[in-house]
Amino acid sequence: MYTTVNIYLGNGRVMAKKMLQYVPTIGWAWGMSDFIFLARNWEKDKQTLTNGMTALASYPSSIWLLLFAEGTRLSPEKLELSQKFAQERNLHVLKHHLT
Repeated sequence: MYTTVNIYLGNGRVMAKKMLQYVPTIGWAWGMSDFIFLARNWEKDKQTLTNGMTALASYPSSIWLLLFAEGTRLSPEKLELSQKFAQERNLHVLKHHLT
């Protein structure tokens, strides 16, 4: 007999960085469970996200979608690029974080 917790845990899906799919056992199991692996490159990930979300939306029951956001270490070069990116797009320019 299934409880509510079993149903929710069984319906959990994850978006994670692509290299995790190569981790023995866990990565393979996730790959066969419709988890979405992203390369952190919009041109590569656009179709992956479209296909993955379409597959997940077709599930007969609701799912829990978990996002594992990955941080990037702040460096003077990355901060400068981030601030230039923000200025070009009329976004708030951050001093201690990356856009």
